[in-house]
Amino acid sequence: MKIDKRAAITIAKHATDTAIKNSEIVRPYVKEKHYRRGLTALNVLYFALRFFGKE
Repeated sequence: MKIDKRAAITIAKHATDTAIKNSEIVRPYVKEKHYRRGLTALNVLYFALRFFGKE
């Protein structure tokens, strides 16, 4: 099964959005510094996916 680029970006964008929205679940289990870094990385990834999804 082959998936096109736009569909892959859409799936990745939804998965990243879900991870960002549910990030509070892991917050008590990781150091605050690591939580902030991870959340920043997820936000950067989400905005990059939004940018590349507009093509």
